[in-house]
Amino acid sequence: MYGTRPSRGRPPGTSGTRRYVARDCEQATLAKSRVEQAQRDQAKQRAATGDKWNTQATLAKSRVEQAQRDQAKQRAATGDKWNTQATLAKSRVEQAQRDQAKQRAATGDKWNTQATLAKSRVEQAQRDQAKQRAATGDKWNTQATLAKSRVEQAQRDQAKQRAATGDKWNTQATLAKSRVEQAQRDQAKQRAATGDKWNTQVCSAGLRAGHTGQEQGRAGAAGPGQAEGGHRGQVEHAARDCEQATLAKSRVEQAQRDQAKQRAATGDKWNTQLFSPMGEDAWEYNAPLRKRRERRDDSER
Repeated sequence: MYGTRPSRGRPPGTSGTRRYVARDCEQATLAKSRVEQAQRDQAKQRAATGDKWNTQATLAKSRVEQAQRDQAKQRAATGDKWNTQATLAKSRVEQAQRDQAKQRAATGDKWNTQATLAKSRVEQAQRDQAKQRAATGDKWNTQATLAKSRVEQAQRDQAKQRAATGDKWNTQATLAKSRVEQAQRDQAKQRAATGDKWNTQVCSAGLRAGHTGQEQGRAGAAGPGQAEGGHRGQVEHAARDCEQATLAKSRVEQAQRDQAKQRAATGDKWNTQLFSPMGEDAWEYNAPLRKRRERRDDSER
């Protein structure tokens, strides 16, 4: 009896909808007026400076603004915040790309997809390493980075040389070389820990000293040129012997380290091959001279 009665010819809630549509129309009208005013200002500026209308730049700018509006809507929908650092980094990357495009256009170079992909992979790896350091609290190791870059540069140079000469990748030689280099690095660390110095003249000097008397005798019988040439050849031979001995020693030490790791993993004990324990602190040679003589006498009988 006292209830409200809907108006004639008008469904309930229509007045609120019209007010909402009116506000949208006002906002759209204001936005359109701003755009038109900006266009008029730009036209006046071009008329004053004598510039021409650049359709490509206008379209590119409108695409960028549209992308910014889309990103703003997406942030508003997901509740994300504006990341100034990421925006600046992205703008720097885009600016670098534009500069590279201008440089290629000026020099006539072509876009190298392989180099771009390789560079992007390197940059992505660097970003991943930076995130890992930030998560673990580690510091940037400049020496290790430089050493790694030198190794990678050497590998790239070797790959270029193989491509130029048509050689194939030798896995065995590469592994052997890497083991030797690892042994040299381990020796360098050991010398640094113990304070020892690297003595490069020990092996070759000892071999040269053994040939001194023979060289002096040859120098008296032959001419000085022949004596000098023979001495140089023996020194080079001694240097090669030293290198071969160093490589053999590094292989033996590497094999010993591998065996030690294997025993540590399997829990095996070290079984001596040439000596046997005697008591607590004594060792006995398994084949001393006395035993060898007894064995020989027994075989002769």
